[in-house]
Amino acid sequence: MPIYEYNCEKCGKTFEKLVRASDRDKEVECPDCGSSKVKKVFSVFGVGGDAGTGGSGGHGGSHGPACGGG
Repeated sequence: MPIYEYNCEKCGKTFEKLVRASDRDKEVECPDCGSSKVKKVFSVFGVGGDAGTGGSGGHGGSHGPACGGG
């Protein structure tokens, strides 16, 4: 089940919604104001690699030795 990101055109709130395949065609409402005037927005998420955030820690990426080292 994918999580989609929406932006409410009425109040400007950006929110995420888990959408089941059977609910794909149903109207989405803003959780803050209840408006159905929402737009699906392109959601950018990290999948490994280094997005230039710097620092240490975090998940994924190409920092340090590979798992199972040897």
